[in-house]
Amino acid sequence: MNASEVLKGFAMKQVYSYLDKDPETNLPNLLDMLEKYDKNGQAVTTQVKGIRAALSDPNNNWSKLVKSLWTDIDDEQRKKLVETVVINGTLIDDAFADEMLRVKNLVPAISIEGFEEATDFRRGEDTYRKVTEAMTRLKERKLLFGISCCYTSKNVEVIGSE
Repeated sequence: MNASEVLKGFAMKQVYSYLDKDPETNLPNLLDMLEKYDKNGQAVTTQVKGIRAALSDPNNNWSKLVKSLWTDIDDEQRKKLVETVVINGTLIDDAFADEMLRVKNLVPAISIEGFEEATDFRRGEDTYRKVTEAMTRLKERKLLFGISCCYTSKNVEVIGSE
């Protein structure tokens, strides 16, 4: 790792530390700083305006997601997000979930195709039960996880709906 990478990593941790102290106040401040130092208004200003608009609406899903990082995710795991490795999470048992809580830097992407029939059709019998149990284990430990869905003729109406 060269000096530039070390400094970038240090800077990211400092930004996160600042944000973590008071996310509701400091996230808008961070967006202000990004706009202020965007000399031509072309590097990040457009993205910042979009982010600001989404976050300013408490009913916006992005606003809810960002706020949930401080209410629904284990504090130590959230701090490790800048060092996260994404893994397949279909075989998560209690021991693995406990280890995830200990190391705090794993975020599984769980493959699910909607409900039981579509998931088991595509992924194999009993997959839906296993992945929903894994999700329950992770939620109980306040661990972050994602899902991965693939549109098929069996699930397009479900995963494409609100």
